[in-house]
Amino acid sequence: MTDNQDQGHDGDFVQSLERGLSVIRAFDAEHPSLTLSEVAASTGLSRAAARRFLRTLVQLGYMRSDGSRFALRPKILELGYAYLSSLTLPEVAMPHLEQLVEQVHESSSVSELDGDDVIYIARVPTKRIMTVTISVGTRFPAYATSMGRVLLAAKPDERLEEYLDSASLRGLTGHTITSATSLRRELRKIRAQGWALVDQELEEGLRSIAAPIRDADGQVIAAVNVSTHAGRRTLNSIVEELLQPLLATARRIELDLARSRASVNHAVIVLRDEDKAAARAYFRTPLVFSVHEVKGLEYPHVILFNLISSARSAYAEISKDVSAADIAGDELEYRRARDKADKSLEIYKFYVNALYVGMTRAVETLVLAESDIGHPLLALLDLKEAAAAATAAVQASTKQEWALEARKLELQGKQEQARAIRETFLKFRPTPWSAWLSLRAAAASLTSRCAVAFGTWPPGVFG
Repeated sequence: MTDNQDQGHDGDFVQSLERGLSVIRAFDAEHPSLTLSEVAASTGLSRAAARRFLRTLVQLGYMRSDGSRFALRPKILELGYAYLSSLTLPEVAMPHLEQLVEQVHESSSVSELDGDDVIYIARVPTKRIMTVTISVGTRFPAYATSMGRVLLAAKPDERLEEYLDSASLRGLTGHTITSATSLRRELRKIRAQGWALVDQELEEGLRSIAAPIRDADGQVIAAVNVSTHAGRRTLNSIVEELLQPLLATARRIELDLARSRASVNHAVIVLRDEDKAAARAYFRTPLVFSVHEVKGLEYPHVILFNLISSARSAYAEISKDVSAADIAGDELEYRRARDKADKSLEIYKFYVNALYVGMTRAVETLVLAESDIGHPLLALLDLKEAAAAATAAVQASTKQEWALEARKLELQGKQEQARAIRETFLKFRPTPWSAWLSLRAAAASLTSRCAVAFGTWPPGVFG
């Protein structure tokens, strides 16, 4: 049996990669530079193997050496940024953390669960309240932190029991819960109330309160906390003064995350311009169009939002005295009234055309989201309420894709949607002033200012 099999690794496991990563992990804040012998001792590698890994990292630019000691170079951050750049949560969370910290004057962080630890992915500190330095990438045991407990409480029962059976619950302070039974009881309480409060279990004097962050599907994906010193706030004051701002921050992060998952491949269509506000309350996308705006556009996935229900009477009149047999053929014949002066049916042409336009904008998937599921037109079209929620795979679009979509819409005259894309996803805010003044107006303004400051400016300079 090979070493890999002894350690529970499959045949695809690359042990040399594991050893190379262990060399990188040997360097930290407490050990910013190490000798060859120190690296070998820390990783368990032979001096010869450690030397090969170190020299390789130096040649690749991830490490530097003065001949006797080795240290990491800034290029090593690329390995972590590849992950962080694909993760929208830190970028989404930071503005909200800054707002929360400004409001409560305490430090705030966001973390994820990584194995048995929480790992910090975003942080806004106030003044230092701990003897250890906390920054993005810092890890702490989950069981002793408020964010860790929120994340543990969200685990399915089976996985939580596996964790409790295997976790080493060490006493980090005299307050730390070290009993699996007690921790299980605390996690059940957290799951029921929706937040966690930890009193000096990670470090003496440190108190923190945390809440979960959920994705659009309701799954807990991270946690956000507020940390304070025991000398500044009692447990009661933490709950009374910090809990509601914290929960509000978590909710705002969740809403922005839902927006960040939006895709240029999904659009929502309503009947009239005045119906768009109601649609935006349900669908967090800038791609909301009325029927007259969407002509000429196509999207892979389209949702018709209350297109029929918002004009119930008109569509009921259109479907009146029409049977399923009347529309069962391959072709439908549309005739104008014989009397050219009879305009009584003209109003219904708009509604028929609106339904046609809306339904033909979808390339792959069409969903009708109607509040009046008993409408006779839906029955006539043999459309029934879905037994399960309609879903379509949503892959969040990149900023470049949104920029291209905004440009396309702008060229087609869809200024409202293009502007919404720029403000929501590209973080563009138009200036409240005109970008350019006429040269003569600018010169006149400058002449006036100079005359005030220095007396009469020589005439004819800006003539």
